[in-house]
Amino acid sequence: MNWRSRLKNILVRDLGLKLLAFFVAAVVWFYFFAAREGMTLGRVVDRTLTLPVKILARADRPVRVNLSPSVVVVTVSGSPREIEALHPSALSAFVDLTETAEGRHTKLVRVEGPEEIKVVGSDPPTVSVSIAAGMSTGPR
Repeated sequence: MNWRSRLKNILVRDLGLKLLAFFVAAVVWFYFFAAREGMTLGRVVDRTLTLPVKILARADRPVRVNLSPSVVVVTVSGSPREIEALHPSALSAFVDLTETAEGRHTKLVRVEGPEEIKVVGSDPPTVSVSIAAGMSTGPR
């Protein structure tokens, strides 16, 4: 028997068992690699934060604004590592008044944050806004 036929015999013999062992080894390696790197293997957690509602308005049009309520409870989700590292200052809840006339309005609260964090929603999702001409008194 020459060396090529011996090598072929070694590789082909018990091929199913060898493939199964390779697959198990790959799964075990990936599991420990993921644990070491802090990967969550698809786990997602939620977190709620209370944020002040900021006002987005045009700089060339000073207005007085009253918001009710002036804070919202925001729910976000992401991997445990991302949620644990999330600082509330990385999120911003605001209403866009750039194209809104004077008077009373109900406006949708928009929430923005890091790309890796998903904003689930805010409670309440809208705020009552009263806009009058003059200097702004609300937060920006």
